[in-house]
Amino acid sequence: MKLLVLSTSEPASVIKTLQAYSIEYDYLEYNYGHQLEGDLPLYTEDNQPKYYGVILGNGALSVFHEDTGSWGSILSASQWAYLSEYQKKYGVRVVALDDSPDYTYGTAVFDANIWGVSSTQKMTIADNDIAKSIYKEAGVKTTAELDTQGLYHVPVKIINEAIATPVITLQPNEDLKEESIVVVYTKNEGCERLSFYISFGDWSLNSIMLNHLWVSWVTRSLYAGERRVTFSPHIDDVFISTGILNTETNELESATNSYRSTVEDFEILKKWQDSIVDILPAGSFIRCELAFNGNGILAVIDPSIALEVDGERYCELEYIKTPGKGVNRWPVENWTLPYDKEFLENDSLFAYFDKEENNKNFYWSSHTFTHENLDEATIADADNELRNNIEIAKLLGVYGKSNWSGKSIITPQISGLRNVDAINTLKKYGIESGTGDLSRPTLCNLENPYLPFITTQESSNYDGFTIIPRSPTEVYYSSSNTDDNTYIYNLMYKDQIGESTWEDILEREVKRTVTLMMNLRNEAHQFHQINTRSHDLNDKESLVQKWSTAVLKKYVSLVDWPVNSLKLDDQAKLYVDRYDRITYCDVSKSLVLEGDYVTAVKVVPNSIEKDCKIPITLPQNVSQDKNDTKVSYERRGKDRLVAWVKFEKGDNEAKTIKLNPPLAWANGAEASQENPEDQFCWSESLGVRCCKGAENIVEYMDQEGWWGVTEEDQWCGIVKNEQCWAENFGIPCCESEQLDFVLYDGVIGYEQKYENDESRPAGGWCGIKSASNRVNNNALELFKEQFNL
Repeated sequence: MKLLVLSTSEPASVIKTLQAYSIEYDYLEYNYGHQLEGDLPLYTEDNQPKYYGVILGNGALSVFHEDTGSWGSILSASQWAYLSEYQKKYGVRVVALDDSPDYTYGTAVFDANIWGVSSTQKMTIADNDIAKSIYKEAGVKTTAELDTQGLYHVPVKIINEAIATPVITLQPNEDLKEESIVVVYTKNEGCERLSFYISFGDWSLNSIMLNHLWVSWVTRSLYAGERRVTFSPHIDDVFISTGILNTETNELESATNSYRSTVEDFEILKKWQDSIVDILPAGSFIRCELAFNGNGILAVIDPSIALEVDGERYCELEYIKTPGKGVNRWPVENWTLPYDKEFLENDSLFAYFDKEENNKNFYWSSHTFTHENLDEATIADADNELRNNIEIAKLLGVYGKSNWSGKSIITPQISGLRNVDAINTLKKYGIESGTGDLSRPTLCNLENPYLPFITTQESSNYDGFTIIPRSPTEVYYSSSNTDDNTYIYNLMYKDQIGESTWEDILEREVKRTVTLMMNLRNEAHQFHQINTRSHDLNDKESLVQKWSTAVLKKYVSLVDWPVNSLKLDDQAKLYVDRYDRITYCDVSKSLVLEGDYVTAVKVVPNSIEKDCKIPITLPQNVSQDKNDTKVSYERRGKDRLVAWVKFEKGDNEAKTIKLNPPLAWANGAEASQENPEDQFCWSESLGVRCCKGAENIVEYMDQEGWWGVTEEDQWCGIVKNEQCWAENFGIPCCESEQLDFVLYDGVIGYEQKYENDESRPAGGWCGIKSASNRVNNNALELFKEQFNL
């Protein structure tokens, strides 16, 4: 289960995409100065096939031959034939990027007078079953708007329809007045090839979208890795006030004109979180992370009791502090919060979040007590900042809860991560990772952005502290509305790019952020408390909401994949788990072939130096071994099923995942039919069987799923009825969206014509089909209360 990448120069777009999926690959580069001798290394020493897919970074592998003064492939005819035989023998698919038209693959240049085009052309899916299946396999929407902006491409035509089928066409423009083709599927003499007659760039969202198409196609959606999209808005500085910029003096007016988020702002934000999932794919979940500073509570209750600590940076950005040195900015060492919960509830915002019904709607993490920059902080200052903010978390009732992140922190101004005294204090309080920033490449893993940066003696006088990246936004820490933000943006960029409107800014931000998301990057997105202002704005919509809604709308126009917010601890774990399995787990993954079909995936541990989990993404269901606790299964919404194979340090036992049905692999093999009795059931991975028949009535709901009760009074897992989810609650779904009445949550409706229908347990009440993704724990109580079910 490894891919081979062949190219004459490193194809950055390909490499980053494979890193994104965590798919193993070998990269071989051949050019005039480094030519291949003999055959391609396609087999292991014991003559087993090494690769189950091949990617050509530039289709024909063409280079300039200095000895002949002409262009031609770096591989000889016999070397190409060797690859073709390998394809036929093992059913291996080939992807050719930046390809050239060739009659061998049924294509020719569309217009002999126009070889290549640099101008922008719209790309559209071709109208045939092969093209549709490639899009569907990848979860890319056929309506996704793609174009060739910035990408040199060769418009082609098909000259042999017996072997070639168009996948993506090019719409006419000023350079080419007729429709042409840019992506072609070829099947010739048992060899399958997907050719892209366009250059690729790792900076291009259009290239990234094309990459997702070929990844799923070349692997048949069976690969040792995972495709996970996250979207986590971080809101820093919660509880403190922020000065607003004076547009005449260009200075912050902290004392005379500032803003602090209100209860109404967070109520509006909560409702937005609940409603935005309506436009997202099944299995999506959006939550904002509130990174708070407890001193802000004191400043509101009584400014005279708030700690006066200078929070600014007075050293170089990459300053590395000498251990034991530093500056004490706190007036008192070992200061302890002298106030109880009753006193703190004099702040309306604290009183609001003190209620679990309110604080449970957000993720929570510490941003230190006063927001002191920690680059020069002493041990005493760092201890005061961390210990007292943890005390606020305890009084607030979020400490230790499932939505609290106690192992990770967002330090003020990305500070303290080169200060060994600050790091040791973080570790003292159980904090194992900090948050960096993409604007600070020295704190990012530049070799592989999907892995964390690990500090060293050279970087921080400390070996082994984890730093995960975060994405800064062009929504500023002193902007309370679009006018503020636009003014600041133009203040910084007008001389370089001209004057911009809010719409211009948002369009650029959407493109930048969606590019990160489609690259499967897992950085959270940075905002500040002032960006939540909404209650006193005309449209009641904050900058956080405007920005996030625009990004998510663009995202759902492209793909059908679920998107989830992760709390800070879970986000850090995502990075660390990937680092651990790459660094400490030497594991072989291979396909088990029986005739023309893949029947299983075998995972063999070679050397396990640390506990880890290996993800195997599957194209279909599996036959589960209920007694095997080392393999669990995860499916987010309607996305691919992922098997997680757990290994503990020193493990040497191989694991096998059996596909059900087997996956057609060899050319010409027909897809086998699935056994309905072996349908994947989410609860089986927890050791609980699925419900049957009348047991499929919801009695309990949690983060795992819906639970019913068996005749033996045991729990069983309920697989949601996709046709009518409400039947799992004992009532029918509504016949249409045109209802006489809708309950406030938008989940339940009323059809008056069925008011007296005795065959219906709740009369006219029914479940709204389109609200299936909004059914949550509260809905269960609502059903039971309304209908006595």
